[in-house]
Amino acid sequence: MGLTDVVKNSRVDAMRSQRRVCYDTLARKAIEAWHAAVSTPLHAPGCGCCGGGAVKLDPNWLAEDIDSALRTRYAAAGLESLIAILDAHRLAAGGDFAGRLSGLANHEDHEQDGAAMRILCDVIDMLQTIGRPSPGLR
Repeated sequence: MGLTDVVKNSRVDAMRSQRRVCYDTLARKAIEAWHAAVSTPLHAPGCGCCGGGAVKLDPNWLAEDIDSALRTRYAAAGLESLIAILDAHRLAAGGDFAGRLSGLANHEDHEQDGAAMRILCDVIDMLQTIGRPSPGLR
């Protein structure tokens, strides 16, 4: 094995290591956004729109809404492979949405097509908009 082989193999290992860090970071951000979304009240106590109580999102409903929105988005774009990944991780983690997000970081095909990274980024985008008024309502 020559020096060029060692350098080439080092680059491949470095790229894998960097991808691993990216996936782990995305999963951590997605899980943090998930916990914030289900634990932070959407309305402050005393808000007249909800009878004066703090309203939190139901984690099961939120997980279903996110899953449904992603499935609809990916189906419209012809991305059946992303829907298959969503289904596989849903079955593997059961009702644990944070577990599903963590599982996406360890998805076995992520090095080839970046599909799991796309899903994680889409979930983060969705979760970070919760509780923010839409531009038309400001």
